[in-house]
Amino acid sequence: MSITPPKKKFATPEEKIFPHKHCSVCNKIIPEYSDGYCSAQCRGFEKRKERKGKKKWVVWLVGGALIAVLLIVVLITLQPSPH
Repeated sequence: MSITPPKKKFATPEEKIFPHKHCSVCNKIIPEYSDGYCSAQCRGFEKRKERKGKKKWVVWLVGGALIAVLLIVVLITLQPSPH
């Protein structure tokens, strides 16, 4: 049988944590005045993620344009010819 200490409702002043934010990538505690990342590695990860998102958007845009061009070509070729 284990004895658990009673739960505290509030932290004492000694237990309070300094004002801080969390890293946007790994969620580690960082100083409040930092740029949002704990290390260059996390900053680089976020930049790679942004570039990947931009590339994905361009692929969707080009794919949509190709489908539109193919649809137009098919519709033009299927039109009945006037006699």
